[in-house]
Amino acid sequence: MNQYRIEDFTKRSDHGDIIAVVYYEKFGGYVRILKDGSVTLVSPAGVVSAKFRELEKRDWLRQNYISQLLAKGIGGKELENALRGIERVDKRLSEEIDSHKGIRDLEERSLEHLKEWSLKRGMDTEKLSEEDLGSLVDAGIKETRNFQR
Repeated sequence: MNQYRIEDFTKRSDHGDIIAVVYYEKFGGYVRILKDGSVTLVSPAGVVSAKFRELEKRDWLRQNYISQLLAKGIGGKELENALRGIERVDKRLSEEIDSHKGIRDLEERSLEHLKEWSLKRGMDTEKLSEEDLGSLVDAGIKETRNFQR
């Protein structure tokens, strides 16, 4: 670990957009990390900059994982199984994002319905306390149950 040195700029007032710099003494290079997510690799061989967005990070991690498998000589059925595993994780993440969006949509529609219901009864939900709002919801549930009978 003595080959690496990390300089944290977040506690300094003169750091500008730089968050941290990681120096790799052995090769005389360093990585500069900026607030906007940009990463710059500076080495005697040259300078490379990249900016990662959220989805790009996932793609970068996936690519890195596959590269590591290939570097270890994993191929054939083992590699195929690993790729199927990555596909399952991607599918699950996609479904989770969709279900969270569905819950948010349901909450928004419920709030709109509550506002319409209360306005028909001459009430302003914005001016109600939490307790009054709870009583209003209870009354709405009772009314709905009576209507369904």
